[in-house]
Amino acid sequence: MNKSFNILLKLSSFVKNGSFNKQIFVNLSNIRHIIKCSPRSSLLSKCQTKKAIIFGVLGISNATILFKGYNLTKMKFEDNQTKIQLMDDSIFENFDDILVFTVNNEEQWQEIKRDENFKRLINTINHSYNNVKICYSKDSKDIYNNINILAFKGQRHKILSLKDKSELLSTSEELINFYYPISEERSDKPKNIWIPNVTLKDFDKEVILKASKENPILLMLYEDSCFLCFLMRPFMNSIAKLFREKHIPFSFKKLNIDLNDFPKNCPISRGTPTFILYTGDHNQLYLKWDEFKPRDLLEKLKSQLKVQNVNEVNSLDYLFKLEHDSLYKRFQLFGILILWTIQLKNLQDAILLSDQNINTNKQKRNDILLKQFNDLYNRGKEYLEYSEQPNNSKVEPDTMKKSYMDDQNIIKEEVQNSEDISTNLDFNYDDEEFKKTFDSLISLDMMRIDTLEENIEYLKSEIKSLMKDSKILADMLINT
Repeated sequence: MNKSFNILLKLSSFVKNGSFNKQIFVNLSNIRHIIKCSPRSSLLSKCQTKKAIIFGVLGISNATILFKGYNLTKMKFEDNQTKIQLMDDSIFENFDDILVFTVNNEEQWQEIKRDENFKRLINTINHSYNNVKICYSKDSKDIYNNINILAFKGQRHKILSLKDKSELLSTSEELINFYYPISEERSDKPKNIWIPNVTLKDFDKEVILKASKENPILLMLYEDSCFLCFLMRPFMNSIAKLFREKHIPFSFKKLNIDLNDFPKNCPISRGTPTFILYTGDHNQLYLKWDEFKPRDLLEKLKSQLKVQNVNEVNSLDYLFKLEHDSLYKRFQLFGILILWTIQLKNLQDAILLSDQNINTNKQKRNDILLKQFNDLYNRGKEYLEYSEQPNNSKVEPDTMKKSYMDDQNIIKEEVQNSEDISTNLDFNYDDEEFKKTFDSLISLDMMRIDTLEENIEYLKSEIKSLMKDSKILADMLINT
């Protein structure tokens, strides 16, 4: 069974435990391979995690269900009495509003179908919303014989656990409220002038009515927690800015499906980023693109534009070069930003411990931390100099080829060899600390509205500032 599939099935247990992990950690040391080579399935967005949760909770474990390109085990059949289907992968792929009843066995399901409360609940929901797909699933692992109701709309989900069928009708108001469509509220945060955000409420006005054959609109569906969306964010701004400056008749817009349900005339998407082309053609309202990686997207744009004039040729040549030279550089800088953010915190903690005289082995502890600082400082200076070179995609400095894991393992080995150093005040990098910093910095980056070129300069500036502050603290630590 696919490794990613196993990982996602483990996540399914989080729902019953009351937690839901939105972010799958991606090792930055493999980012070049990820950007250039990986299929969409290797970068797990929240909606793919959600999909595993659905099938994990429903007890469907013998179907290879997650990713495009896999053979699906079909389990669909139709109940002749109520026209309610057994939940399967194809339903999740093609329907937005889904209501699933999970039962222990066929006998329990037949009993529920005959129940008047169940019939009233179904009629109430159908009367309020005629597009809710009602399904059921068997979960023989529930030893308490509970009836679980799982409701899904857009990226949202709700789980209700009932002790018996007498409680069915009492859920109707809660479910009706859940299926009411939500739309992002306009905020005072800076607006992206290159790729405006649209909402469910203004989708028709801003996309459907404005798209035309002469000026198509490419809509990007994204999530704040999606790693590939983070990858594409400043690059998409660079594309949109260049198209506008060069007067190329092609517009770009974004829809955050974390904050908006799927609008009418927007296809269901279970993986982000997803790109959808609108051309004003009433016979084919939209075209959902398979492309989602930076270079593939540029190739698709080139094909769509049917590039002929010099202006468009030169613009696309620039974007291809930008993708080749700068996209990976941004991630190298972003990785260094994470390390220096952690490094500064570690130095602050070490000085605090020294001031409070908490650590009896502070000298050895400080020596290890300063050794780590000096190594990172030299590597940071070398890379910043290297990043300023006009053609920096050929040869990297040897010191920059060391991965974060190399640093971590070296430091941990040194700590383990120093038996008299207290481990309960460990200042070293660990996976949890790195992931927390990684998630936090990605969240901040997703709120930015800069282009790829601007973002690279911003990251350099932030790294230089962190290095300067860390140098001051390191000097203070030497003198303590």
